[in-house]
Amino acid sequence: MTGSTREEASRSCPPFSLTTGQASLSSMDYLRKIGCTEIILINGLQMNRNGLLRAEAFREYLQRRRLPSGEDRIIRGDYTLDHGYCAARKLLQVRRKFDSLLCGDDIIAFGAMAALKARGIRIPEQVAAVGFYNDPMAPVFDPSLITIPYPMYEMGRVCFSLFRKIATHKKTPLHVSLGARLMVRHGTDPAYREYQYLNGNP
Repeated sequence: MTGSTREEASRSCPPFSLTTGQASLSSMDYLRKIGCTEIILINGLQMNRNGLLRAEAFREYLQRRRLPSGEDRIIRGDYTLDHGYCAARKLLQVRRKFDSLLCGDDIIAFGAMAALKARGIRIPEQVAAVGFYNDPMAPVFDPSLITIPYPMYEMGRVCFSLFRKIATHKKTPLHVSLGARLMVRHGTDPAYREYQYLNGNP
C-alpha cells in the first residue's frame, strides 16, 4: 500500500465500537430482574471511553428506574485485580449497603469476588457480580462469573470487510457498532450448571 493510499484509508475508516452503554443496561436489567436494587459500579479509568459510557449508562439507568443513585455508587480505578479487591473490601469495611456489583471488566470482578469471599459473603446469594469481556477464567472461577463477551470473531469479520471496501474505494458506513449479549453464570444465578458454557454457545 502506498503512502497516499494508506493515508486515504485512514481518513475513510469509520469509527468502530461495541455498544458498551447498551451492554451495561442489559446487565442492570438482569440484576433488577433477579431482585437487586442496591447496585455499585466498580469502574475502570475515568479517561477510558468505555468506562465513561458505562458510567453514563449506569447513572441514567438508576435515575430512570428510580433506584438508589449518586456518584458515590461509582468507584473508579485501574482495570486490575487489586482495584476490584480493594474497592469491594472498602465497601464492606464502611458497611455500605449493596446487593450487586457491576464491574468494568472481568479482572476487576475477580478481585471484587475474592474480597467478598474472604469476608464470608456468599455469591450470588448475598451479592451478585457481573463482569465484562468473558475472560477465559470466567466460566471456571468459583463461582463462575456472569459477563458480557466481546464478539471477537464478528469484530474481525467486520474489520476485514471494511478494509476491503476501503482498499477498493467502496462506500463505508459512517459508524459501525456491534451488540453484545449477557452470558449468565453462577455469579448471579445459583441454579446455573457450572460448566454449561465451557464449550460452544449457551
